[in-house]
Amino acid sequence: MPKLSIISGARCIKCSKPVEAEGMLCSDCADRQFSYTRGYALWSYNSYTKKLISEFKYKGRRDYTEFLVSKLTYHISGMLKSWNPDVIVPVPLHRSRYRQRGFNQAEIIADGVSRKTGIRLMNDVVVRNKKTSPQKKLDDRQRIKNVNDAFALNYDNISKYGNIKTALIIDDIYTTGSTIDACASLLKSRGIESFFTTLCIGEGF
Repeated sequence: MPKLSIISGARCIKCSKPVEAEGMLCSDCADRQFSYTRGYALWSYNSYTKKLISEFKYKGRRDYTEFLVSKLTYHISGMLKSWNPDVIVPVPLHRSRYRQRGFNQAEIIADGVSRKTGIRLMNDVVVRNKKTSPQKKLDDRQRIKNVNDAFALNYDNISKYGNIKTALIIDDIYTTGSTIDACASLLKSRGIESFFTTLCIGEGF
């Protein structure tokens, strides 16, 4: 396991991406209106974290789970008190990719955070109904287009969670925010405010 350093210094006041000065928005957040309220990521996406996430996702290194969950839960504990989410929502995988990989890395992380915090896991309401291309292969505009109509709400399941006001969306990586915001937009349509947390976030202003 490489030595990893939590992002230090100024962060975007919306998505927590590293920026040049305190109180700034990154270029993505300055140019776009997002449906989520705010987010937080542990690490910048660099060669070290890329290797870590790749091994976790594609090489089945499930033994990383406790380390990742513990780190994430520890560093978001203060924010959770402020955000006060009713549920935790993992970004879903399409069923074909789930069968291929055998698990959803976002759901594994979300389940771990749920167990440590006592916040309910809501993993059967936001569903992926369209198989999309991997976001890492696309530019910013293609990423937004790629996730258009890729997600939907399962209305049969949402009622069992009662009156949900806020949700914490969890994924492994945030780049332009298109995937997380697609999920947040769906939740917003039901009057649910969304925050997010990820293991990694792309750099750039």
